[in-house]
Amino acid sequence: MNQENFSPQESLQVIESMIGKVKTSYHDTGVGPILWGCVVTICSIVSYFAHVYKHPQWFAIWLLTLVAVVPQIVISIKEKKEKKFVTHNDIVSGAVWTTFGFSMMVISMIENWGRLHIHSSIYMLIYGIPTIITGWVCNVKSMIVGGILCWVFAISSVFVDYPYPFLFMAASAIAAWLIPGLLLNYKYRKLKAANV
Repeated sequence: MNQENFSPQESLQVIESMIGKVKTSYHDTGVGPILWGCVVTICSIVSYFAHVYKHPQWFAIWLLTLVAVVPQIVISIKEKKEKKFVTHNDIVSGAVWTTFGFSMMVISMIENWGRLHIHSSIYMLIYGIPTIITGWVCNVKSMIVGGILCWVFAISSVFVDYPYPFLFMAASAIAAWLIPGLLLNYKYRKLKAANV
C-alpha cells in the first residue's frame, strides 16, 4: 500500500477540498416546498371563496392536504435514494418537518372534533417556525424571509374580518414555500445541468 506523507498545509487543503465537495454534492430540489405551497394556496383560496359564497362544506377542500401526503412521501423516498450521504442539516430539517407535519395533523384533528377553534393566524404562526428553522440551518434566505412573512401575515390577519385571513394564509404559503421552492428548483436544475 502506497502511503503519501502530506505537509500540514497539504492536509488542510485536502480536508477543505473534501468539505467543499460535501457542501456542493447535494442540493434540495425544491419539489416538496412547491407541492405544499401550491396545495395550501389552493386550499386557502377555495376556502375564502367558499365562505364568500356561503358553501356549507368549505372545509372539505382541506382534505387535499391529506392527499398531498402521498406524493410528498414518494418525493422524499426518491430524493433520499439520490443522496450520496446524509448531513446534519438533513437530519435536523427532516426532524423539524416531520414534527411540523404531525403537529398540524393533531391540531386539525382536535379542531375537527370540535374541541377547539383555531384562528388561521395560529396556523400561519406555526407555518413560520419550521420554515425559518430550515432556512437558517440550510442557509436558504428565501425561506427565512418567507417564514418571517408568515408571522407578519399571522399578525395582520387578526385585524381583518373573516374570511379574509384565508387570503393571508394563501400569501403565507406562497411566501414560505412556493417561492423558495421555485428558487431552490431553479438552482438545483442549474447545478444539475452543470453536472455539479
